[in-house]
Amino acid sequence: MLNFEYYNPTRIIFGKNQLGRLPELLNDLRVNRILLTYGGGSIKKSGLYDEIMHELRSFSVIPFGGIEANPEFSTLMKAVELARAESIDFILAVGGGSVIDGSKFISGAIGYPGDPWDVLDKKEGCNFGVAVPFGSVLTLPATGSEANSGAVVSRSEMEQKRAMGGPQFFPKFSFCDPSQVATLPERQIANGIVDAYMHTLEQYLTYPTGNFLQERQARGDQGKNWLFFGEQHAASDFYYQDEIQQFQKHGVLNELSLAFSRDQPQKIYVQDRMRERGAELWDWLEQGAYFCVCGDASRMAKDVDQALRDIIQQYGKFDEAETVNYIRKLNMDKRYLRDVY
Repeated sequence: MLNFEYYNPTRIIFGKNQLGRLPELLNDLRVNRILLTYGGGSIKKSGLYDEIMHELRSFSVIPFGGIEANPEFSTLMKAVELARAESIDFILAVGGGSVIDGSKFISGAIGYPGDPWDVLDKKEGCNFGVAVPFGSVLTLPATGSEANSGAVVSRSEMEQKRAMGGPQFFPKFSFCDPSQVATLPERQIANGIVDAYMHTLEQYLTYPTGNFLQERQARGDQGKNWLFFGEQHAASDFYYQDEIQQFQKHGVLNELSLAFSRDQPQKIYVQDRMRERGAELWDWLEQGAYFCVCGDASRMAKDVDQALRDIIQQYGKFDEAETVNYIRKLNMDKRYLRDVY
């Protein structure tokens, strides 16, 4: 097995017998007090828990176990209260995707002054502005949570599941050791393989795919493209900022228009950015561009649809009936795609 390391922007440390580097990485981050999160206890049976605790012997470590598959809000809030009481300045997640997802939520909720569920429920003005830094030691590869900034949290008593994310939720580092995977029961390994495979396959079987930039890069497509991205705050809600900016730098993304509605006194939304560049957008449509809308169905998609109709009517010099026909033709040609919820 070849050990290697790369940055994506999570620092991935891949290979066998790498945990000896934990103190070095933590000292680089000036860590003092660590919340060690894990799941049902398999890391104790495998000996991984003792190995990690040995490497962390020069740090103050507070363990928190019992994070479920599909991590529960109530369980994670217990970890949040413990972390606050113990003045935690780093979280080390040891486990699979659920433990890492739960740790992302914990890292954001520790410093949040209100009810963290309001953030998950996307109430206006509620967001995790900062997050306690964290890293991971992966035991079950399946979801990719060790290398991304997204997470999903469940609340069974309300029969709810919520997604969260943001640039502050990339792990600082993740240890990926295939020899740890070899300690898992055969069924768990099989489950992980199927999970990872389906996460990849669903991008090709689900339409619209929602991964246009990654697909464009993988296929080497050369046509022009334009991303309108909107959220509340650039500092906390510019999801996948590093990747998007790299896509733009390397020509995978040609045009980027940003709308962070709460970063200035007058709210600015995606539909406002569309109208600002309406003439160019009309030219793209006339040249055969596809128009894809992803996100909130109740407000954003309706407002964007109205802005699109206004642009078509204004720059196409159409009356209302002609505008409706133009939109109908876009739909018939499958050039107006909506992935809204």
